[in-house]
Amino acid sequence: MYENQFIQFSQAIDPLDACIPLPVVFGGDGIAFFVPTDNKDAEFTVVDAEGNPFTHNGNTLHSNFRSLNGNYAAGMFYDGIIPLARAKLFPANTARDYVAPNECFRIKIHDNAIAASVAWVAYAVDASTITGGVPVTKTIDIAGLTDKTFAKGKYNLKLSSLYIRKWGSNGVPYSKYVNVKVMAGSQVIFNQGSEFYPSAIEVKFIATSSFQISITVEFGYYDGGRTSGDAFTFECSSATLVDAVGVDYYSNLLRRYENPDGEFALLSYTCDSETFDLPFTSSRPIRQWLPIWLNKPDFTQKDEIYEKLSGERVVLYATINKELQAQSDYIPEWWHERIVMALSCDVVKVNGVKLTKSDNYKIDWDNHTEADCGVWLARATWKMAANVTSRNSNN
Repeated sequence: MYENQFIQFSQAIDPLDACIPLPVVFGGDGIAFFVPTDNKDAEFTVVDAEGNPFTHNGNTLHSNFRSLNGNYAAGMFYDGIIPLARAKLFPANTARDYVAPNECFRIKIHDNAIAASVAWVAYAVDASTITGGVPVTKTIDIAGLTDKTFAKGKYNLKLSSLYIRKWGSNGVPYSKYVNVKVMAGSQVIFNQGSEFYPSAIEVKFIATSSFQISITVEFGYYDGGRTSGDAFTFECSSATLVDAVGVDYYSNLLRRYENPDGEFALLSYTCDSETFDLPFTSSRPIRQWLPIWLNKPDFTQKDEIYEKLSGERVVLYATINKELQAQSDYIPEWWHERIVMALSCDVVKVNGVKLTKSDNYKIDWDNHTEADCGVWLARATWKMAANVTSRNSNN
């Protein structure tokens, strides 16, 4: 459900992953989680190894997902101060205030089950035949929300980026007072009027029996009557009804590292389309710090040399390619598997340098070691070619 390959989520905390925590270096590079759009109201929190939230000055470090494209949303965990354009933001403290160096932590995702989700609502009613000075009540029909029946339970209803106005034919709103009533079956869950209406409605309620949502808006006129072409307008960017109970998911164990000696390299990768079941975009690569190193550069050469009758040698064509030896530390099999996937993507960078895998990824299982929990750990070697070729041509 939630993926970035190296960070995996499950409903149960796996105690075996405690002996091999995934390294995370706090900084601007961040971690992205991809999730279907219907779950974009889910919230994620930084918790300890047992699932208890970290706190600092009475706050918890949490946020929720933001839209990534038409099909997915993304949750970002950076330094701790990234606003995600959603209702709840990270507190104004960095993640360093919550998680100490070398301390282990997890990401907990609380997924509210989506009962109904409508991406955009735009509703207008011609009011040219309505008598001026008389309040008018209109029922708002939202396909996918007001036309469905829901089972009893605890729910949250959200109407985001709300915009309700009585517009005149000249484009000027001459009546701003509105009253919105929302009902769940026979239960009134919201009933409020205002001259300047709030930009969002969020209401929590408990339904003791099956129900349908109904929304009515009363538009109140100022003196001055009406003009042909007048219209009532009701707009919101999304209407969402979520199950308030939901399900919690926990990531594998992570550990904060400072990386002062370059112990880890930053592997960044993306593809032009959905690959390995992930919705890659060029603007949202997956980044992960890993114990891998590149060294021992080699320069392969291909040239053509012409020798004149005088014995003078002239370079007609020469190509120089740079290739690096790469190796990993002792790591578990599933890390190896995901590194190979990452190296097979369209664009791969190591510490910001664009490279391409130029040799098979070889794991030395014959010289493996074991973690404290019994998991086999082994090193791997491969080669990476720089995506820069030097050429000289005198043809």
